[in-house]
Amino acid sequence: MHIPNLLSQAEFSDSGPNKKVLYDSPELVSILISLKGGQEIPRHTVPSEVVMHVVTGDGNFYVGKDEPGVKAGSLVACRPNEAHGIKAGSDMVVLVAKVPR
Repeated sequence: MHIPNLLSQAEFSDSGPNKKVLYDSPELVSILISLKGGQEIPRHTVPSEVVMHVVTGDGNFYVGKDEPGVKAGSLVACRPNEAHGIKAGSDMVVLVAKVPR
C-alpha cells in the first residue's frame, strides 16, 4: 500500500506544468500535475476516461468546447477521446486518474 501526501509531492516549475506519476498499473494511472498561475496544458485527447480533481488553487478546465471555472475540491470527468486541458488561474495542483485502454 502506498499513501502519498499529495501536497508534499507537488513540484512547480517555471518552465511549465510539472507532471509526476504517482501510480501506474495496467488498470489505472494516477498523475499529480503542478501548474503555476498562468500555465496551461492545451486541449488534447486520450483514448481513456480521465478524472481531474483540483487539490489546491483555481483556474479553468477545458472539457470539450466548455471551459468551466474550477477551484479546490472540483472534480471533472471526461469521456474517452473527449478534448480536455487545464489553465491555472493561481498556483494549482490537480490529481488526474485515467484508465488505460
